[in-house]
Amino acid sequence: MLIVNGKNIDTAQIVGGTRLIGGAHRECIEIAVLNKTYEEIKALFVDGVHMILREPQAQYNPQTGAPLLDDAGQPVTKLVDYDKAEYCVAGDIIDKRDGTFAVYMGTKTDAEKEREQKEQVMLELLAERGAIV
Repeated sequence: MLIVNGKNIDTAQIVGGTRLIGGAHRECIEIAVLNKTYEEIKALFVDGVHMILREPQAQYNPQTGAPLLDDAGQPVTKLVDYDKAEYCVAGDIIDKRDGTFAVYMGTKTDAEKEREQKEQVMLELLAERGAIV
């Protein structure tokens, strides 16, 4: 499951790669989104979005390394969150015509990160000198 700005999104798969997004080649993820309309997806997957990938993780016996099983003999799992905040640049939304959409989200380029750091330093200097409140 993918959590986008606090909303649960049904996904079929999420794969990584490189893609042209916003005029630059970026590391990106392709998200196969289920059960959403184009308009819903367009409103959710925007620049600056925060995403968390939540996946079940099998639990193991610390002494033996064997998988833990519940009373019904099924593996015991716990949900683990993986922060995907670095994928915050909105890319294409493609209708796959099978009820799913492919959504592309990319990372910031090194130049974009550097520019943001410089802007932050400038803001701090201006605030320190009383130029902004």
